[in-house]
Amino acid sequence: MENRDSKMSQLRSFIHKEKMIGVKLLSDADLGRSPQSNQTHIGLSIKTLTFLRNGEIIDDAHFIYNNSSRSLYCNFDLILREDGRIDAPKIRKGYEGNSIVDEIRRLCYENPGYDWYLVWLGLRNQELIFWLIREGSEDYKMFAHFLSSKMIVYSSFHKEYNYITDTIEKKLNTFSFWKRIIE
Repeated sequence: MENRDSKMSQLRSFIHKEKMIGVKLLSDADLGRSPQSNQTHIGLSIKTLTFLRNGEIIDDAHFIYNNSSRSLYCNFDLILREDGRIDAPKIRKGYEGNSIVDEIRRLCYENPGYDWYLVWLGLRNQELIFWLIREGSEDYKMFAHFLSSKMIVYSSFHKEYNYITDTIEKKLNTFSFWKRIIE
C-alpha cells in the first residue's frame, strides 16, 4: 500500500485557503420534492465558500455526477431569516434552468427512491466544484466512509482530511477540467 503522506495531493495544493470540504445528505426540501416546502435552494455550511460575495453568480461552476462533468451556473446567496438574521449560504435555482440546483433536482427526479449527497469545495482560483453522489452508485462506494445523515464540514484539522482530498482527487483526475486547472 502506498504511503499517503509520501506524495502531496495536488488537490490539497489547489484547494482554497479556507481548506473546507462540505458534505451533505440532501433533504426532500433541498431536492424540491417536499410537498410542505417551496424551497428554491440548497443550504450549505457557513464555514464553506467564505470567499464568495452575497448574490454572486458563478458562470462556470464544475458539476460532477457519475462519470460526467458539466460547467453550470451557481447562484450563491446568504440565507436571510425573517428576523433579519443573516445565516448560512445557499445555492439556488437559476432563472434559465441551467444552475447547479436545477441539475441536481432534474437528476434526482429522474432517479427517485435514493438518498443523494452533495460534496462541495472551492479552489484557490475561486472556481467551485460540486459532486453529486447517489446512494448505491460507484461514487457512493468510493466516498461512503465520509457520508453522514447530517451536514459535515471537513477541514485540514480533521484526521480524515488527507484521505478525503485523495479520494476526491481520484475522481477529479478523470475529468479534463481538472487536468486544465493543475497544468
